Amino acid sequence: MNKILNFTCLIILLSSGALNGQEICFNGIDDDGDGAIDCLDQECITANECWTCDQGLFQIEGNNSILKFDQSSNDWVHQASLPSNSIVDATTFNPNDGHVYASALINSVHTLILIGRDGAIIQTSLMLPGSEIFKASSMDLFGNIYFANASQGIIKVDPSDSNLSYEIVSNLHFDVKDFSVNTSNGLLYGVNTNNELVVFDPFNNSITNYTLAGSINGNTSDYGATWSFNDGSFFAYNNLTGKIYSIDGSTLSSTEVKSTTANYSNNDGFNCYQSNSFIETNCSGGIDEDGDGWIDCDDPDCYNSNQCTTEICFNRIDDDGDGWIDCDDSECYNICHCLEICGNGIDDNYNGLVDEDDPQCSSSSGVQGGLESNGSLSAQISKQMFSRAYKNKEMVQAKEDGLIPIDVATDRIYGDLKNYLVRDYKDYFIAESSPEDLIDITNATEIMAVDFYDEDRRVASILASESIDGPYEHSKYICDRLDEAQLVSISNTKIAGYSLLNYELLKPNGRMEFATHFSVSKKDQTKLESHWNLTDYSDDEYLNFQIWGENLRDVVGISEGILQKINEAFDNIHFKKSNKPKLWIKHVTRKKGGIELVIQNNNKTESAICHLNLRRTESSEIEEMEFLLDLAGSKESIFFLDIDGFFDAGVSLNSQDSVSDAIYISDGAWGADSGPLSAFDNFEVLPSDIDYGIDTDTIEHLERDLTLDLDVKDYVNVYRPIKAKFTPTDLDNFNALQFDMKGEFSVEVRLILDHIVDWNDHPKFVFDSSINQRTYQFLLSHQLEKLGVSLEDITMIVFSVKPLDQDVSVGKFEIKNLRFLRIEKYPDGAIQNNLFTSNCLPNLVKDRAEIHYFSDTNAPKSLIILDAYGNKVVDRSLNSLMGENIIEIDGSSWASGYYTYSIYGSGILQNQGVFIKY
Repeated sequence: MNKILNFTCLIILLSSGALNGQEICFNGIDDDGDGAIDCLDQECITANECWTCDQGLFQIEGNNSILKFDQSSNDWVHQASLPSNSIVDATTFNPNDGHVYASALINSVHTLILIGRDGAIIQTSLMLPGSEIFKASSMDLFGNIYFANASQGIIKVDPSDSNLSYEIVSNLHFDVKDFSVNTSNGLLYGVNTNNELVVFDPFNNSITNYTLAGSINGNTSDYGATWSFNDGSFFAYNNLTGKIYSIDGSTLSSTEVKSTTANYSNNDGFNCYQSNSFIETNCSGGIDEDGDGWIDCDDPDCYNSNQCTTEICFNRIDDDGDGWIDCDDSECYNICHCLEICGNGIDDNYNGLVDEDDPQCSSSSGVQGGLESNGSLSAQISKQMFSRAYKNKEMVQAKEDGLIPIDVATDRIYGDLKNYLVRDYKDYFIAESSPEDLIDITNATEIMAVDFYDEDRRVASILASESIDGPYEHSKYICDRLDEAQLVSISNTKIAGYSLLNYELLKPNGRMEFATHFSVSKKDQTKLESHWNLTDYSDDEYLNFQIWGENLRDVVGISEGILQKINEAFDNIHFKKSNKPKLWIKHVTRKKGGIELVIQNNNKTESAICHLNLRRTESSEIEEMEFLLDLAGSKESIFFLDIDGFFDAGVSLNSQDSVSDAIYISDGAWGADSGPLSAFDNFEVLPSDIDYGIDTDTIEHLERDLTLDLDVKDYVNVYRPIKAKFTPTDLDNFNALQFDMKGEFSVEVRLILDHIVDWNDHPKFVFDSSINQRTYQFLLSHQLEKLGVSLEDITMIVFSVKPLDQDVSVGKFEIKNLRFLRIEKYPDGAIQNNLFTSNCLPNLVKDRAEIHYFSDTNAPKSLIILDAYGNKVVDRSLNSLMGENIIEIDGSSWASGYYTYSIYGSGILQNQGVFIKY
């Protein structure tokens, strides 16, 4: 039971102990005369008032709990509760007497107290000045306690003095929430909200602020808990993000060493500064400070250290060899060179986009949320996204742009969801952005999304859903990695009294997003859950909420608003959550027929099992594979799983000492959509014959071949997204499109670019296909330049198949070897001058040869061949098709010598070349 011993009780106990010759463990007197005082006396080893000088890190959280950092879970665990009628702050551990001291308001009286290990409070005789509790405190190296707050400045207390009193040492405002002594120089360190190291010098009572370098500069919040150790190391906890930073006062650099529970408020830290650190503190000293067997940069604690982070963020080189270059590397995400400062009219990160045009200045919209995260829906998702691009682009764009105020959508019935969404937060404009087309293809029975705008910038979103047979089956941390985001960090966040899972994602455009999620059972409305794996939920009907934004503060605030509405609606809520993974897949990409995994290992795990459920094509059955990954305890490892081509795969990462992590990876799925008068059947996707060792700078394969039977009266659209989620992809390095096609139809090839809204404005090529398989090759630069566009944001290729010169066309339609090429044989300017180079194969002609030439249209042309004397030996008409064409020539009767050929279209020379007859 928590208790408070008042000063009267203290006097009685002191007297009783002295009479009995028994050591009283909290009065500063050698009661039994053995030379040992209080907790230094053997009689007090197990006393509740006495704390052990060990490696433990402690926090007072929310004025009511004592928390201890648990190294095994990398998080905080509850140790004791404090009395409800007390407010406690500014805690500090005194290794000279084994007590934890603090500033406290007990029944509104400001006093110095001792805190027991069970949370019991012992009041001393010292009344502290003012009615405002002190926020920060620290021991110095001489046994004095320094307390500080904004109203009283800094005072000093000598706890060994039997006549307890305080001395005002400075009226300066020490603008920190906690500080700790640096054992190497005796100075007191704290960190302010500007991420500056604030140093109080107790020898001359001066305060100095220093700018810090390193990963700390991505945060803006109080640092409510600090700790020091005997090697001069100093650590600070960010209240909002839960990250713990090691601060090097000599180099003024910061290193993130732990990511723990976020959003602790009214907190304060204490520890024994004479103990050894369990965190690596000097990442270049050649010493294993924390005794875990890892030294300097090999220690995961040093992963973000300035000494070990070798990525130079602006030289276009992968300096640290982890596969990411400059600002794409998570080590660089909060470096100013990589960040767009929104609203200053300057392209700060040099990507050619200024302010609101830069994706970094806006978080992702709800209308783009809730997409693919498992293999059962890839074809449906592909069809949905095709429909968005083909039929509903304007509506999707309106929601993406925040043009529909939430109040305009009030006539839409969203079931119970509308009762729980936050519709008034700060002074943000709130827009409706519901991806309603997900209802038909997921287990959601209702979908609603809203986006929050700070002026013109989207800063946060809610995606809410009602689901059956379990929670909503699409998770942001799975979906975003499918979209090539990096899962940088996983932690817990205390929101409305619940410890929810929180995660940070570095999006491909360099923007950071924070996110959390939770679900409420509709059958058992007392059950609130937040799990990492969907399998940990039951099969109930749920109300599901996913909240994300560009900063954790808004994610927390919006989530608190939703949970407040849930608490008001439901009684006696029981919260259930799973642990967070200590080992997870940070990033996943398709690469040369296999999967590249980047594994984040926060547990020094030696090995893990990677299990795959994969399909070679959209039409094939599931195959299972397993790989043993040798992690060697490294913080980050890169593995390539060579599986010789695939369409999609569910990937799970499992180890004995971590919650499993799962992702889904997929290529863009082939799909078809028919007009009302047309039909297709026997849709089959087959593996392509691809050499994955080929240079990807000159060829980009769109894997797998398609065959289907068509009955075309109006049209059938056959489409292939570049990536699974129709993510805009930069293919501007390529200047040609090539594929093999079979089918007697009229075909329109359309390249879908993300920034174009009107379907008819996308680049297109129209031609007649052949009943026999042919290779078609289109040079793209001329068409793209005419339209003033590029392939920087291509999302999909669409083959619109129509009848060929009749009311109906029936037959088999095949597309193989679809690829983008970088062709150097067509020099720049060739298309504009209507002149294309061609080849005669073989060039030394004995009897027969082939002339290969390119045509940019379906059009009649003519071929003329002249001998060395200018005599015409061939003059024939050609029925040229768009793409590459082949002409067979018979030169068996010609004389040996030098020949020239020319191909004309509409009287204009378009191709020419030479060959030798022998």
